[in-house]
Amino acid sequence: MIIDITAGNEHCLALTETGDSVFAWGQGKYGALGTSKSQNFSTPTEIDKPDGLLVASIAAGSRHSAFITVEQDLYMFGLGASG
Repeated sequence: MIIDITAGNEHCLALTETGDSVFAWGQGKYGALGTSKSQNFSTPTEIDKPDGLLVASIAAGSRHSAFITVEQDLYMFGLGASG
């Protein structure tokens, strides 16, 4: 079940209830989707993150995205000049 969704300029992120998965879709330019590919996805695709990492919060910016883990660690991906 999805419990949170956020939208950037050209992409979106969704967080699952358990925090073990974050999905992204939209414009993949600059790596903003966190899939280690700079391609576009028209359907939700799970982002690349270390196994066992639980996500508490998500955010999408102009050309970047971020998430905070339950341990309060911050992870960011995308165009560094935009965030």
